[in-house]
Amino acid sequence: MSKYAVKVGKDITLFLTKRLDWTKFTDAVAKAFITKIQNTLYAEVMNGSTSLPNASQFNKSGNLDSSQKATFDQLIEDVQTANDGAQVVIIGVKTALKKLTGLADVDWASNGQKDEIAAMGRLGSYEGTALVEIPQRFKENDVTKKLIDANTLLIMPLISDNKFAKFVDGGETEIEISERGDTMDDQRTYEVQRSMGVGVITSFYFGKWTISA
Repeated sequence: MSKYAVKVGKDITLFLTKRLDWTKFTDAVAKAFITKIQNTLYAEVMNGSTSLPNASQFNKSGNLDSSQKATFDQLIEDVQTANDGAQVVIIGVKTALKKLTGLADVDWASNGQKDEIAAMGRLGSYEGTALVEIPQRFKENDVTKKLIDANTLLIMPLISDNKFAKFVDGGETEIEISERGDTMDDQRTYEVQRSMGVGVITSFYFGKWTISA
């Protein structure tokens, strides 16, 4: 668990003359904490598979083409077997899921699956394994940088207790508002300190495939 702090401040006259909305100003701090938690959770999930026993068995990489099909299929089977035969899903952003068509010629797809490709831009399932699309997001105020790795697929079991990413709140949040400075440069500041932690508890097995660029 770590302690995080965010502090912001502006000339107090901007708030007194209503050129800045104090509520919106402080709400930005709350948004910053939410973004930090979300990004940390994502990083922990993406790296969680490396802490599994026999990690090399459940972390694979390579191009999604016919030469890798047997390895990819084996990864799916290993995740199912390690979780007592539980059904699994393949999770990724749309661009990553689209690359699954490269594992085999799409001629094997049924007419219904071809309709899915036409409607969704990708398969709805891979040889009976459902695909779950997660939305891509840009970095805050920067549309040139994407937050979710488009070259990663997760093979996750559908079991009752698969919420393995844990968030721990350290207790009461500390908030301090202060107004200080001389008459020409009075400042109103807002500081929030919060102790929190994020981690992954791997009580079950899952797989990760890193698509070669």
